[in-house]
Amino acid sequence: MLDELDLPEDLADEMFFERGWTDGMAVRLPTTDRVDEFIARSGLDRDLVIGPVPPSNGIATVENIAVNALMAGCRPEHLKIVTAAMTAMLQEKFNLYVVQCTTNPVTPLTIVNGPARIDGGMNFGRGALGPGRHWNGAIGRAVRLAMGNLGGSFDENVDMATHGNPLKFSCCLAEAEEESPWDPLHVALGYSPTDSVVTTAAVEGLIDIVPSYGNTQAKHLIDHIGRAMRTIGTCYYWSQGNPVVILNPTHAHILDNEGIGRAQLQEVLFQEARVALDTMPLGNIPVGDWKVVDEHALGYARPEDLYIVVAGQTGGHHTLYAMGFALSYATSSIVPSAIG
Repeated sequence: MLDELDLPEDLADEMFFERGWTDGMAVRLPTTDRVDEFIARSGLDRDLVIGPVPPSNGIATVENIAVNALMAGCRPEHLKIVTAAMTAMLQEKFNLYVVQCTTNPVTPLTIVNGPARIDGGMNFGRGALGPGRHWNGAIGRAVRLAMGNLGGSFDENVDMATHGNPLKFSCCLAEAEEESPWDPLHVALGYSPTDSVVTTAAVEGLIDIVPSYGNTQAKHLIDHIGRAMRTIGTCYYWSQGNPVVILNPTHAHILDNEGIGRAQLQEVLFQEARVALDTMPLGNIPVGDWKVVDEHALGYARPEDLYIVVAGQTGGHHTLYAMGFALSYATSSIVPSAIG
């Protein structure tokens, strides 16, 4: 912690930057007193071990996560959310080692459901993935700082992403459960409606979908989302895993009013996302163990692999598609009321 370095804060801040302990931006410096108070107010057991964070396998404890959450600008009540996100990502199927080291511009999209959204002052409406007077950015940044400082991905020899990705600074939102016509994501995944749950999905980027400024119908939405999902100019056969569609509430209600629920939407988009092999760009043909049906390539293995979240401005014209990453699968963890 900072006071162990016996340096004034201005020099310590510069040292954090020079030693690669930050994401390149200024941080709130973690003195012992600040960290102690932060953990005490969170109600968590500072000694609880979450696990080693690949690839450098620094040990994620509540205390170590708290240092990074404090640096990111979080409040103590956010520590439970960040800890749950780290717990989710350390599950084997998330494959954090590859997410940290790949040349693809991959980052975890952190999705928060349940009462923790409200308790943590999170945004699930307009601008939920952007800046503003809410805590989404700080929570997402805390996840990234923990990945970097405990997992080593701030080392330029570890994170091999060719261009990087601005979403690697922070990528976090809450679901607009009250505005959705369907059960929220965590309930669809088998959790109780009263649970607070963090889901992490490795994504490569966002595509904006604007089906119409007029009388949008379900068929317009499905057609436009399907076209976005068939985007093959990047690296289509890597865009598998668990892609995420982030519907604004108005679009979700348009679908629901025409009798299309979450499961039906997953099924129809699974069909819409298929790409004929003879239309794939040269040099971008699927190889190896890859899903091919009726001479069509599929971007993910099963309809239920497509995650659907409702968030954003009610009355908005925009929906987002977040491309998945072939070597990682989404994972979830309950946000505890207390640990230890």
